[in-house]
Amino acid sequence: MGRKSSLTEIQRAQAVILKEEGYSIRNIARRLRISKTAVHNAVLKFNTDGNFRDRKRSGRPRKTTQRDNHLIKRVVQRSLYSSLPKLHALLLQKGTKVSKMTISRRLSGYALKSYKPARKPLLTKTMKTKRLAFAMEHRSWTVADWSRVLFSDESMFEQFTSRQRFVRRPVGKHFYERFTVPTMKHPPSIMVWGAFSSWGTAGLYFLPKGQTMNGQRYVKLLEEKLLLHMEVHKCSIFMQDGAPCHRSKMVSDFLKKKKIRVLTWPGNSPDLNPIENLWRQMKDQVANRQPSNMNELLNAIKLTWINISKEYCQTLIDSMPHHVEQVIASRGGHTKY
Repeated sequence: MGRKSSLTEIQRAQAVILKEEGYSIRNIARRLRISKTAVHNAVLKFNTDGNFRDRKRSGRPRKTTQRDNHLIKRVVQRSLYSSLPKLHALLLQKGTKVSKMTISRRLSGYALKSYKPARKPLLTKTMKTKRLAFAMEHRSWTVADWSRVLFSDESMFEQFTSRQRFVRRPVGKHFYERFTVPTMKHPPSIMVWGAFSSWGTAGLYFLPKGQTMNGQRYVKLLEEKLLLHMEVHKCSIFMQDGAPCHRSKMVSDFLKKKKIRVLTWPGNSPDLNPIENLWRQMKDQVANRQPSNMNELLNAIKLTWINISKEYCQTLIDSMPHHVEQVIASRGGHTKY
């Protein structure tokens, strides 16, 4: 196991000061975001040596100088998507000869680890401006205000979607059937429309195979699934995204005729729509049922939908003020949702 990075002199001093002020080691560790062992060692070192400096280390000296380390960090920050071999080549060009393993260790010391980048919808400058404007306009909305909204969205469900990301297997057995996840080039799937409010889920609509959603079908859907829920549960505002069929004249005329207020929604903003969390939970549960054909997939979706509790729906609505604040904090950019 590699040697753990030591505390800075400032961190050691902070730990000792807090200990002298009567804080417990547990509380100090929590406040400084370091381990309890590190706190204990910092206090012990001060009591023994009377200072906060590192002791001289024995053993083999590091292969890289401080200048090399700063260069490694700079190169990585300018080439965030570069692979380790490419970083190694870039450093060689600059005269720094170190192994790929050394580069990896130095990056870990700077908390620059390799991660799979999050996939997010493209946000142009105009989209960010509109997202920020929407968030600022609705910043004063309370949970009670958001409880008047019926949120809607479409989502694709596939028959052979596996939510398993890891498997524990013996070394060298990665091609054994029991350790693999079957995939299909074009798996059977179905497009689903759904909506929910603080009162629970509204009707579910399955788009027939081979059909695409257009204005006429969407109006029929709204007549069957939307109106009753909004009337019974006193939802006065309808949320839909900016899909072309949602913006058609036929749909606009229908909503005006029914006197349904539509929430103006910024483009490419699924992170603002709480129904995305609901879809994610549904897909996990449907995948766990392992439907083997389309009928089983449809039944799994229906069963999962009707079992979504009102309490869970309310929890999603309760999160809306926080979603809005996250968009403001990111100046209209992406949020973690």
